[in-house]
Amino acid sequence: MAVNRLISILALLLVALQVSAQTPTDSIRVKLPLYTKSWGEKKGYLTLGVRNTISTFNDGNFDYSGMGVGGHFRAPITPRINTEWYADYITNNIGGIGHRTDAHIGWSVMYYVIDPYITKHTSRDPYTRLRKFNPFVETGHCFDYGGIYRNGDDKPAAERWSSAVQFGAGTHYNIGSRFDLTFKAQYMMHLGNDVHGHVHDGQLEIEEHDHGGLEGHLLITLSVNFKLIRIWTKG
Repeated sequence: MAVNRLISILALLLVALQVSAQTPTDSIRVKLPLYTKSWGEKKGYLTLGVRNTISTFNDGNFDYSGMGVGGHFRAPITPRINTEWYADYITNNIGGIGHRTDAHIGWSVMYYVIDPYITKHTSRDPYTRLRKFNPFVETGHCFDYGGIYRNGDDKPAAERWSSAVQFGAGTHYNIGSRFDLTFKAQYMMHLGNDVHGHVHDGQLEIEEHDHGGLEGHLLITLSVNFKLIRIWTKG
């Protein structure tokens, strides 16, 4: 009896193995994500970054270029809309005999032109992750200070406080789940009054304008960013 029972059990096991071997893999792919709790989640992080900015095409002149440093933090609203709050300090050369300093404090709204996340339905490892590249367009506003100095002088020859608007495009390159490099180009137009510095016959000439125009800065920025704190999760 014991031998017959053992033979019956082995026969049932063989039948079960054959049935499972013939089960289509598609049915596994459909069922597995239902049991993976983290599958499909998109996470928003408060992000801190440091940046370098090259300023070109200042006041319509490519010769008066400069470099600046700054920092920012980002707070995403949805998976495709992000906000950036920043401060920059930029110094521009004016013909080798003067320089201009600009300080910007402002904000931008980024819109990702494609979904920043990739979701893959695989039988072994279904997951949602960030793309390597996240291209975006952005627009924003800032308050800024501009001063024009003759080289060697501590006090500005002319200065102004005003505001500006900017628009541009760029991309994040995600090194990992927490780090990214961001490259972007923006054009900034000043609102309100403005000051310009030019070199004429070897002398620094300064012009003051009561209203802004299309002339401004072309800003090219490279930043390194670290995601600090998760502020929302969307499934």
